[in-house]
Amino acid sequence: MAVNDVVKQIEEISNALITFTEGTDQINNSIFEVSDVAIEAANRTQNISAATQQQLASMEEISSSSLALAQLAEELQSLVKLFKI
Repeated sequence: MAVNDVVKQIEEISNALITFTEGTDQINNSIFEVSDVAIEAANRTQNISAATQQQLASMEEISSSSLALAQLAEELQSLVKLFKI
């Protein structure tokens, strides 16, 4: 095997390693992008969850107020019946 053949093989291996490294860098960049998207999705999910909890609390307040109002209406009807002639 001639020295030129060895040099040529070393150059081919070197080029293959450069290509492999570039591919690895692209994969790493893609992984970081996916990670960023996942973090953003998690943050948005937490925001939606918080908004949903607030909405649930508001609905519970409305329900409680509706029940109290219905009770007041019943009491008022009972009182009004006392004044009928």
